[in-house]
Amino acid sequence: MEQRDTKARIVTTFATMVIVVLVVFGCSLLMQLRAEVRSLKDTLATKSDVVAVSTAGMDLSFEQQKCVRCHTERRFAGEHGTKNELTQVIERMGRHPDVRLTHQDVQKVHASLTLMKCATCHSSDEIKKLALLNEGEQVAKIRQMQRKSGSKISPDEVRDIQESFHILVGF
Repeated sequence: MEQRDTKARIVTTFATMVIVVLVVFGCSLLMQLRAEVRSLKDTLATKSDVVAVSTAGMDLSFEQQKCVRCHTERRFAGEHGTKNELTQVIERMGRHPDVRLTHQDVQKVHASLTLMKCATCHSSDEIKKLALLNEGEQVAKIRQMQRKSGSKISPDEVRDIQESFHILVGF
C-alpha cells in the first residue's frame, strides 16, 4: 500500500510540475502576444493609407496629360452629355492628326469625363475613397449621391460611374 502511495505521489508531483511548466509557458506566450499587439497598434494602416495603396495607379488628372494641351480646363470640365455623345466626341478627337490616343487612352479619357460628374462636388481624394467599399457598397454610395438634389447623375449612369472608377483604378 505504501508503495502505491509513493507511486501516486510521484505521479501527482510529476503532473503538478508539468502543469506548472505549461502554465509558465502559456503565460510567457501570452505576454509576448500582448507586446506584439501593442507594437502592432503603431504600425496599423489608416483608411487613408489603404486608399493611397489601393488607388496608387489611379490618375484622376489623366485629362491633364492629354486633353488640356488643346482644351482649357474649363472646357474639359464642362458638360459632356450622354455616354453615346461622349463616345462620339472622344472618337472625333482621336481622328485629329496631332492626337495620339491608344485604346487604353480612349477608355481612360471616357472614364475621366464620366467621373467629372462626381468631381463637381467631390475632390479626387474623396472619390478615391470608393476603393474602400465593395462593389455593392460602391453602387449604393453612387446611388445615394445620384439622389441628392442638384446631382447631374441619372439613374442609368450609376453603373457607368462605377465602371469608370474601376478603369482608372485598374481593377
